[in-house]
Amino acid sequence: MPANGSSQPSDAGRQGRVTSMARWLSRRRGAPAPAPKVSVVIPVFNAESTLRECLAKLHESRYRDFETILVDDGCTDQSPAIAAEFPVRIVPTSGRVGPAAARNLGARMATGEVLFFIDSDVMVRPDTLSLLADSFEAGEVDGLCGVQAAQMRYTNIASQYKNLWMRWTYLRQTGDVPLFYTTAAAIRREAFLRVGGFDQGYATACPARLMPGPLRVTTAHDDVGPDLELLDADLRRIFSAEPRQKSRATAVSFLRSIKREIEQLVGDGTGVHKYAIDHVYELMIERAGQLKLRVSGSREQAKRETMIMLTVQTMNVIHSGYHRISL
Repeated sequence: MPANGSSQPSDAGRQGRVTSMARWLSRRRGAPAPAPKVSVVIPVFNAESTLRECLAKLHESRYRDFETILVDDGCTDQSPAIAAEFPVRIVPTSGRVGPAAARNLGARMATGEVLFFIDSDVMVRPDTLSLLADSFEAGEVDGLCGVQAAQMRYTNIASQYKNLWMRWTYLRQTGDVPLFYTTAAAIRREAFLRVGGFDQGYATACPARLMPGPLRVTTAHDDVGPDLELLDADLRRIFSAEPRQKSRATAVSFLRSIKREIEQLVGDGTGVHKYAIDHVYELMIERAGQLKLRVSGSREQAKRETMIMLTVQTMNVIHSGYHRISL
C-alpha cells in the first residue's frame, strides 16, 4: 500500500491511459498516416516467357511492405511453376475468365490498402513501389497510372515505337489522367471496391473500364486494322499478278513459309505488340490470296520488303488502337 492509503494502479490501467493519451496527441498534432500496405495484383495466362523476370524485378523492390497476388487464369504452360519460385500467393480462377475478372478476383483476395495492378510482362524498378506508397501517403489521390520508361527490353521497332509514343503521350498530360491504364496502375482498394471493380464485359487484353461510379473511366480500345488500300498497294509492289508469273510461288505460300522468320525480325514483344503483328500478317496473307499475287523477283528482296511493310502497318495499328480515348 502507498503511504497515503490509496491502492497502486495496475500496469494494465497505466498502459491503457498512456495509449489513449498517445492517440489523442497524434490526432491533435495531425500525424501523417502510415505508409499503406500494397497488394500487387498480376493476372496471368501463359506468361512463362516473361513471368520470371517480372517477379524477380518486383521482389528487388526497396519497399518491403507489400504482398503479391498472382491470379492464374487457366494457364496451360509453366507459369504456375515459375510463380511458385517466388513468395507470391497464387489464386486460381474457375477457368479462363479474362483479365478483368481475374483482376477483380485478385482485388477481393488482397489485404493491402492500395491495389497495384501490373501485367506479367511489366518490369518495375526498385523504387517503383516506394514512389507509389509516398504518393498515396500524401492523401491527395485515389489512383495513379504508371508511365513507360524510355528504355525497354524489347528492341524491335514496333515495340520501341509503341512504348515511346505512349510515354510521350502521357508525359504531355497535366492534371488528372482520363483513363485507368492497367499495365501499371494503382488505386485505393476501398475506392476500387466501392465502384464495383472492372467491368467484366469489357473483353480486351488491357481492360481499363471501371463499373459505374464516381471513378468511372473508359478507354475505347477499338479493334482497328491496317489501311487496306495501302496494304494492297504494298503487296502489289512486292509481288506480281502477271499471268506469266504462274510458274513462280504464290505470295500466300511464300508469306506462310517465312512467317516465323519475319515475326522474329519485326517483333519480340508480347501482349498488344504480338497481337498487332499476328493480326497484320494474317491479313497480309488473306489479301495476297484475294489479289492472286505471286513472287516476281528474288526471295530475299521480297523478304526485306515484307518485313518493312509489316513493321509500318503494325505501327499504324498500335498507334490507332491507343489513340481513341473517351470519358
